[in-house]
Amino acid sequence: MKQLKHYGKVLLLFTGSSIILSLLLSLLNYCNIFIGKTTHIILIFYMICMTFYIGYSSGKLAEKKGYLEGLKIGGILILSLIFINMIFFWSPFTISRIIYYMILLIVSIVSAMIGINKKKKN
Repeated sequence: MKQLKHYGKVLLLFTGSSIILSLLLSLLNYCNIFIGKTTHIILIFYMICMTFYIGYSSGKLAEKKGYLEGLKIGGILILSLIFINMIFFWSPFTISRIIYYMILLIVSIVSAMIGINKKKKN
């Protein structure tokens, strides 16, 4: 039950902060403060940092096998991104999008392994 609650919080944090950042970047792009490529770079960097943070915190909660925890969290995040993409944008899968998802998955796995190794032993 504790894990399910944690996954719900992770998904809510990830989705909510991504939507807020996307709206903010869209507004700044609309006002010609940022150009198109800059907003994409900021969004990609943010997603990688957020995935690292979520994987790290999940790894600290895991008992063992951080790579499996990172794989679970990364899978949940990627499935939520695919779901949002299919519902709102109707864009097909491309090689660049698959590479982007794989990068997020690898970041999640590595950060969970770092998190489980940094966990304080009692």
